[in-house]
Amino acid sequence: MRPNRIQLHFGILLFIFTAVPVRSQATKSLNAREIFYSPPAAEAPAKKTASQSANTKEKKPVETAKSNPAEVHHPEPKPGSAMPSKPAGTMMEVAYTPSESVPLGIRYSLLQRVGTSSVEADADTIFHSGDRIRLRVDVNTSGYLYIISRGSSGNWKPLFPSSEIAGGDNRVQKGIQYEIPSGYVFTFDEQPGTEKLFLVFSRQPVSDLEGLIYSLSDEQKTKPKENARPDAGRLLLAQVNIRDTLIDRLRGISARDLVIEKVDEKAPPIPSAPETEKAVYVVNPSRSANARVVADVSLTHQ
Repeated sequence: MRPNRIQLHFGILLFIFTAVPVRSQATKSLNAREIFYSPPAAEAPAKKTASQSANTKEKKPVETAKSNPAEVHHPEPKPGSAMPSKPAGTMMEVAYTPSESVPLGIRYSLLQRVGTSSVEADADTIFHSGDRIRLRVDVNTSGYLYIISRGSSGNWKPLFPSSEIAGGDNRVQKGIQYEIPSGYVFTFDEQPGTEKLFLVFSRQPVSDLEGLIYSLSDEQKTKPKENARPDAGRLLLAQVNIRDTLIDRLRGISARDLVIEKVDEKAPPIPSAPETEKAVYVVNPSRSANARVVADVSLTHQ
């Protein structure tokens, strides 16, 4: 018996209306704060082919000689002998290995000194003469952070890495709050204007900035040397000038792929985020090893 056309059309319409909500829910986009605190992506198990599944059913596991796991994996030390030690440097390598299981993101806020304490100020705050502030930066994974400021001279100079923080090392980790400048605050003078800060966060070192910022400060030094990191006994040259052309080029890299969100105390709470906060989140949803995040911060004072 053939179904009539009315029944057939009704079945198609019913399928469409029931499928729409599922599709819209699956494609729901996340805001920058939700992406920043998203857990690492779980590795999906490898799918078995039809032949592999058939072989698995047909073959029986081969019995092997049983052994005591305690004797194999955790041997008891002989009396008077020392316990085996872990290879040196293992923790350092793991800590600074960029993770590609999460999108790349930064959270920054402006800390304004009020009396003897500091509170987060709105990112659009207009400051006045005598106001004292500091920049706080959090990251959601390990990587390399660069913070550059543009002063009244018009030249860009590095604020981070800084010799006052981790000996000038700019490798940063999740769970550590970085406050810049270290040991002091920005104090606005009576001259009104806008100070510019430029932030770059990447999984890999940015070679253009590395060659300029990390350099040998000795008499034989004439040109910046790439990959001259402070952990090799080198010093940081804070007097280096960075041109606008380099900043503009870095600013244009993946800028259109960034997700930016400004939040305040009215923002609804989400897991892992502070209950109340005034901050800006900038994330790059890409999990690529070459992913970067760039952010412009303007400090206006009157």
